[in-house]
Amino acid sequence: MQSRLIDNLAGFARLLRGAGLTIGSEQLVQSVRALGLVGLRDRSDFYWALAGSLVTRPEHKAVFDQAFDLFWWSHSRTNPVAELSVWRRDDTATGDDDDTQVPLNLLLDASAAAADAGDKERATDQRDSAAANERLNDKHFDQMNVDELAAVKQRLGQLLFDPAPYLARRRERSVNGDAIDWRRSLRSIPRNGGTLLEFARNRRREEEPTLVLLCDISGSMQIYSRVLLHFVCAVAQRRKNTHAFLFGTQLTNVSRYLGGANIDATVDRITGETRDFDGGTRIGAALAEFNKQWSRRLLSRRSIVILVSDGLDGEDSSTLEHEVDRLHRSCRHLMWLNPLLRFTGFEAKASGIKAILRHVDSVHAIHSLRHVGDVAAALATAVPRRGVVKSFV
Repeated sequence: MQSRLIDNLAGFARLLRGAGLTIGSEQLVQSVRALGLVGLRDRSDFYWALAGSLVTRPEHKAVFDQAFDLFWWSHSRTNPVAELSVWRRDDTATGDDDDTQVPLNLLLDASAAAADAGDKERATDQRDSAAANERLNDKHFDQMNVDELAAVKQRLGQLLFDPAPYLARRRERSVNGDAIDWRRSLRSIPRNGGTLLEFARNRRREEEPTLVLLCDISGSMQIYSRVLLHFVCAVAQRRKNTHAFLFGTQLTNVSRYLGGANIDATVDRITGETRDFDGGTRIGAALAEFNKQWSRRLLSRRSIVILVSDGLDGEDSSTLEHEVDRLHRSCRHLMWLNPLLRFTGFEAKASGIKAILRHVDSVHAIHSLRHVGDVAAALATAVPRRGVVKSFV
């Protein structure tokens, strides 16, 4: 019967976890000990022993009550409490129907068994969770359901993102600096009685590069645009100098919306304010407007630009190539994220794709959570160009 007690309690714990309660092996052990103290014959004592051990927050009480009635007292089940009432005294020997306490050795054995059961169940849950996470990492965004996309958006905010800093011209104080700060060194002489005791040193200051996202929001790019916007909003919460522009048939600056505490609300507001979301696309015209209106304000040789597009532009490819080349020469690193790379054997045959490919530093896939993580890692190592990368990464 001891084994049946542990099995039933473990099953009840699984039901509570499925309902949203956090039940660990320690609480399972506590419930066994509590049942050892109150016995198993009285329903009220049995209920309060489990409630006191497994309910940790007031708002969980109603959920616990429903789960308790469903699991322990459902008419479709045999009453487990009645089956487990074998730890009472022998009525024929004592002539007493009162409940009794569980012997200490059985209580300790049951507690150990409960802990083992909880550990095994937790290990199983961890293996299942790891397998589910692995599947989610490699699943394409356009094949996910609503719940999977919600999980992906939550994990995007947890990605480590630390773009490689650049060395500014300005210098800062540093004990182990690579140069002598003659001005501070000489100024210290009067304070030290006319003696130069030590040389002050400095080093070049490290600063974060400006990050600019140019995101295609045409019909074929809708799902990827929304996912990338979550990523950029999460990045903007942790660093300065982050800007975002959306383009379909026209260019829209949405940088002022970035950095909000609620990323979902921020993305909804951005998509609501953008009039050409999920419409047509004019990549060349959008880049021309950016180069004319915003390039000199935002970009420098220290900036990183991320172009998110499938490269399918119905207009003249010569205009697109000219504007991509101009954009490329205005920044430190131009990265192209293309969801078409999800197709096996993809080849750059469209004129727009060829035009972009000739003027970017790196090309990355962006159709799964794992690929977004690869992009974050690539940004951390982005360096000034030493030639154009013309192969897919």
